Amino acid sequence: MGAVYLARDRSLGRPVALKVLLGSLARNRDQVRRFLREAKAAAPLVHPNIVRIYEAGVRDGVPYIAMEYVEGEPLDRFLARTGALDWHHALHIAQQVAQALDCAHAAGVVHRDVKPANILLDAHGRVRLTDFGIARILDPQGSGFTTHECLGTPEYMSPELCAGEKVGPPADLFSLGVTLFYMLSGRMPFHGDSHVALVQSITNEEAPRLNRIMIGVPDDVARLTAHLLEKDPTARPESAAAVVAQFDRLQRENGGASALPEALRAFVQEEAQPRKLKSDTPVPGKSRPKRVPKVKRRARKHRYTAISSTAQAAVAAMVAVAIAGLGYWQAVRPEPLPPAAPALAASAVAGNTQEAPAFAMPARQWRVGRLAWTPDAEALLVVVEGRPGSTAQGTRGVLAFHPATGEVQSVVAPTPLHSAASPVMTPASFHMTHDGAFAVPAVARPEGSAGVTLLAQRWDEAHPRTAVLARFTPRSWHATARDPWSTPSAGTAVLRPDGEGACALLFDPATGGNYIAEIALDQRRGGAAPQRLTSPGSAILAESIRYTPDGSHIAYMREKSGSERELWLVASRGRERDGQPIAIGRLDNAMAFSPDSAHVVVGLQGTRETELVLVETARGEILARLGAGTIEDGAYHPSGNYLLARAQDDESGRQQIWAVESVAPYRRQRVSQFSDGALHAAAVSPDGRWAATTRDSASGEEVTLIDLTRLFFGG
Repeated sequence: MGAVYLARDRSLGRPVALKVLLGSLARNRDQVRRFLREAKAAAPLVHPNIVRIYEAGVRDGVPYIAMEYVEGEPLDRFLARTGALDWHHALHIAQQVAQALDCAHAAGVVHRDVKPANILLDAHGRVRLTDFGIARILDPQGSGFTTHECLGTPEYMSPELCAGEKVGPPADLFSLGVTLFYMLSGRMPFHGDSHVALVQSITNEEAPRLNRIMIGVPDDVARLTAHLLEKDPTARPESAAAVVAQFDRLQRENGGASALPEALRAFVQEEAQPRKLKSDTPVPGKSRPKRVPKVKRRARKHRYTAISSTAQAAVAAMVAVAIAGLGYWQAVRPEPLPPAAPALAASAVAGNTQEAPAFAMPARQWRVGRLAWTPDAEALLVVVEGRPGSTAQGTRGVLAFHPATGEVQSVVAPTPLHSAASPVMTPASFHMTHDGAFAVPAVARPEGSAGVTLLAQRWDEAHPRTAVLARFTPRSWHATARDPWSTPSAGTAVLRPDGEGACALLFDPATGGNYIAEIALDQRRGGAAPQRLTSPGSAILAESIRYTPDGSHIAYMREKSGSERELWLVASRGRERDGQPIAIGRLDNAMAFSPDSAHVVVGLQGTRETELVLVETARGEILARLGAGTIEDGAYHPSGNYLLARAQDDESGRQQIWAVESVAPYRRQRVSQFSDGALHAAAVSPDGRWAATTRDSASGEEVTLIDLTRLFFGG
């Protein structure tokens, strides 16, 4: 219908987008009336997700609308470049569009043309709804209207708009559902070889369920999209505000409303590319100015005084110092801190804090991935993971539970694993130093080439420390994920118990495999170069890497043919390469070292159950078979006399927690009596008082503690 210019408001000195009608359209009263209807509909709408209208009218016979200039790009061009989006990003964009629609509908305005081309992503990571050119204003009662105009983009029209029936706010929600479907899958939900066939598909055919055609889309996200695409307008969400509330609920289930928006906004900001503006567009109603012949100008004679060679040397030295200083600043400037860890959600204390301390998971979307105590036994750290198929899938965070007070705090924000938009990757394994610090791999600065920077964070600190421990190149810190919750092939970093070293699982592009490297940490120099400890060979499991309690060795597992694995111990501080295998077979992922590092208990998978085997670490000799059960990394009691295992109770048929002696006569005692059984192996506190495990409850998984002071054998 016209053209859009980048102009400047001379009275306020601000840039504006100036939309004008051109040619015969500018003299057609009906077209001018329809053109200015956009300004009438959108002008009252003041919302951060709606492009503002500043002024409208006719000047020198040219109808115009002056609106807010948004530097960025439309969503359709963004999707053409990126393809289908991760569901976190798609929901982040759709939520802001829903907020814009909520504002419009509250003012009695139905947009009628919600589609990617009318959604702008600006340079600040914000989403803006624009182009109210075919919007309609509802009557004061807010009821819909019947229209015989088939305006809009057919692929995004609602069934009632296609059929010429009464149209209201639900029509915009349907178009939002089509847009969300397209963002998530990269394809349209309805198809037709002709306009008539497309209308038939929209009005009669059901859109495919997203989680059936896209493996990574959670059930709740697919359900929400299908709800927006209901044929009957009354069957869709009752309002745009209700859609916003559903988005908020999905965010809470994924870790809290404050957990992801900053990373998602950064993704939009970094990926959006401003449209290149043309500078040779003719002014409306005026012909292109004639070319002015070039005038040959006589060259000016420059008069200057030559500087001495001494002065030239001084200037050169100053430039060299400036360049060196800039390089030094680039090298030593402090790393940007990741954001503070927000709470996953309101975690409720579920038991008496003196007798049976317990707390429930924030929602059923979360499950416990690992339990670990702080060295002073002040808090239990709970690594939580999103359940596959839920809105939290593919994310991991860390909570801290204080048994003495019942307080629950967030240590590491729930973030998507292996995501470039995530400022911090939660360690695959959670192992702490003697003072309660653990390794935090921080993603590289976009403008730098440092790759991944290894920082340290105490369990009771909201931010990682600013001191750089070590740096890894992007290629050496390599993760491949077959699905959002799979284990990375590289990317784990573990601090030595004394805090003076760290080992990391890195990727070798030459061999296509992974290897372990150890770094001697020096806070003054930001860490030394990593020293390789393992040779090329079968894949090393990221979750298996850990230091022995005394820090003398690093334990790791290699995958062999079939389901067999090898457990290796390699000396710390670069004293040997590869080390020696101490256990071979169908080993379980978990292992538990005795406090003096002299023994390790591993799980040997059988045809029906897993058997616990006690192995001497020095020679790899099997000392005893401890019966059936599964264990946690911190299963050993500090006395070294027994450990906690999860095994079936023959009387109830449920999984319970058992104390198993690791010295002759290797007795057993059941220490839990949960009606639904224990869901997770137990971790023992460093003071030997508590064993932490999980069980099922009405609200989801519940972390509970067991008092170990009443055992007939113990420390």
